[in-house]
Amino acid sequence: MKLNRLTILAVMLCLSVLIPPAHAQQQVSGSGRTDNSAKAGDWVSSAALLALVRRGSRSGFSLMPWGRPVSVAAVAPSFSNSAVHGSGTVGKISLWVDVRPNGDSTLGDSIITQLNGNIGIGTDAPTSKLTVQGTIETTLGGYRFADGTEQTTAAVSGLQSVTHDSTLAGEGASGSPLRVALPLNLIGAKEAGFFLVSVINTNNGGSYFGGNGIGAGGGPSESNYGGIGVAGGGGDSVSGTGGQGVFGDGGKSQSGNGGAGVRGIGGPSQSGEGGVGVSATGGVSNSGNGGIGVDAMGGRSLADDRDGGLGLRGSGGESPGGRAGSGLEAIGGRTHSGVAGVGVVAAGGNHTGTESGSKGGNGVDAIGGTSNTGFGGNGLVAQGGSYNGRGVIATGGIGPVGYGVEATGGDSTGSGSTAGAGVLAKGGASSGSNSESGFGIFAIAGDATNGAMRGKAGHFQGDVFITDNLTIAGNLDVQGAKHFKIDHPLDPENKYLLHASVESSEVLNLYSGNAITDARGEAIITLPEWFEELNSDLRYQLTVIGTFAQAIVSQKVKQHRFTIKTNMPDVEVSWQVTGVRSDAAMRKSPFRAEENKPERERGHYLRAPFL
Repeated sequence: MKLNRLTILAVMLCLSVLIPPAHAQQQVSGSGRTDNSAKAGDWVSSAALLALVRRGSRSGFSLMPWGRPVSVAAVAPSFSNSAVHGSGTVGKISLWVDVRPNGDSTLGDSIITQLNGNIGIGTDAPTSKLTVQGTIETTLGGYRFADGTEQTTAAVSGLQSVTHDSTLAGEGASGSPLRVALPLNLIGAKEAGFFLVSVINTNNGGSYFGGNGIGAGGGPSESNYGGIGVAGGGGDSVSGTGGQGVFGDGGKSQSGNGGAGVRGIGGPSQSGEGGVGVSATGGVSNSGNGGIGVDAMGGRSLADDRDGGLGLRGSGGESPGGRAGSGLEAIGGRTHSGVAGVGVVAAGGNHTGTESGSKGGNGVDAIGGTSNTGFGGNGLVAQGGSYNGRGVIATGGIGPVGYGVEATGGDSTGSGSTAGAGVLAKGGASSGSNSESGFGIFAIAGDATNGAMRGKAGHFQGDVFITDNLTIAGNLDVQGAKHFKIDHPLDPENKYLLHASVESSEVLNLYSGNAITDARGEAIITLPEWFEELNSDLRYQLTVIGTFAQAIVSQKVKQHRFTIKTNMPDVEVSWQVTGVRSDAAMRKSPFRAEENKPERERGHYLRAPFL
């Protein structure tokens, strides 16, 4: 309540009438106490008191100018021999506290204090123009405020209502408290880089987790999908990229792992499948490509010796007895007439620096899980779709070691064990007549153009073991010996037996046998029907066995027969015929004992002479 000068004058008039006469108090120099030795003749009339108040009044509630004590004689007494007793405190408004039978009065402190231009009632340290410690009661009128409004009453239970918009509900009274309206719609305009709603939990968890910013839970359902905890829709764009539906920025960490940008946990299920942790569907496009379901980018590492963050990590759920969940399952989109979508497209990161020994990132890095008793999990399992789908299509990057597929077998577990194979390839099954099962491996050398040398379809470093047949449609070039290797007939458990093949600068076919001439000294040797179609430039060799005799080839091969003639009957002859292979395939690609090295291989050895 604002007090003015007129109010102060009214108070003083009342005091001049009601307070009994007493001697004036006089301040003692150097002390906060007062002296009651004033003379009886030093009285102050009511008019003088009013004049004194008018002269010393200042803005606010004050009886005297601040910083200049004023000695005031008491109100004029009704008799001249009365005395004033008691004391007072600087800054306190004085009060007559007692009147004795002889007329003497006692002066003391009231509950009113003046300090630094402020008035206090019930307090010695007022902090405003009027500070009241206790309840203020008005019995007549009301309170008038600076804007000129006057309040003469208040509701029994507080304010009648609070004005608000549709984001709030309730009247703000005890019977109808304010609350957030549901559904809550917050609509407004804010420049880019700022948010309409920002929630920050300032709780410091210390060594435990920090407080959560927002917790949202979808409603339950008896038979259908439960409600969505958080649904975010990005803003539309006329010509640019539409806004993101949900943007999650993980918290920073000084020494540990940074917080997850978005973490989704699927709900549990009693009998069906558990809920999906995160479900993302790319947006529909009328003329361009459809939107990406999940676009994830790993965080950058500023340390030279640390790895950048994963773009996407999926961990399959555990299962006590069944099959544990897949870490990541990706299914390409369907199409009615074009090419269906790829299940997973993975592109390793580019290396843009010039440091030696660095390389681009892997498109896919897959590691099978370990097992304590059975087989460990497969690093990658790929199955082509029907019809003619490929299980894996891999294209190496540009460069001499840009392999389409690089596979490393698992290490051996110790003595007597076998390390894992780098690649296990098994052809598809087939059933029915006139059908054939699939190839385990089908390798094709890369194309060579503009004078380039065509590479090999396969390159093996180390021994190659083939349990069944080997079919070669072209030539077989061997640097070492060609031989067979079998268990030794006399010591098969401890030794092998090897035989080398006969080498020649020509492609030769060798036929041999034994014959005994008849009574005329002749023997006709019959060869296969195809002999003359396969061989040309025949060479003959005869050896007589068991006696001294002469033997000749009396008639060369004609109609796949030739004749041996000896100078006596009943002679055993060992014969051999060698022919140069001259079938259609050999005539098309004749054998050459010498050839020049391609330009790429000149100056290099297949095997260095000193090795």
